[in-house]
Amino acid sequence: MTLENIGFNEAFQLTMAHALTAGTEVISILNSSGLVVAKDIMSVVDSPSVDASLKDGYAVISDDISKASKDNPIKLKMIDSVAAGDNCQRILKPGGSDSHSDRCPFAGRDAGCFN
Repeated sequence: MTLENIGFNEAFQLTMAHALTAGTEVISILNSSGLVVAKDIMSVVDSPSVDASLKDGYAVISDDISKASKDNPIKLKMIDSVAAGDNCQRILKPGGSDSHSDRCPFAGRDAGCFN
């Protein structure tokens, strides 16, 4: 086989012509771990039920991390985990942080680090 430069479309066609496909079978979703679906799966409900981007992260006090860098990592103590809709009742003290889900209040925290 001679190697030569070919365009994307020709390369794609060659790949598709020689790609092996797996067979299909109907199985319970409980037994599907590690497998690939043969066609799109559609949900009967929207999840999440509102338009929201995924913004999970950590609420912190900005002074605690103002001097943080790759060479000067700052360690904070996790004091709480707040889910969307929950209200954090604890007061965040210097050196602490919360893990936060999208759309939950920061309750006195003045900065966030998002995943």
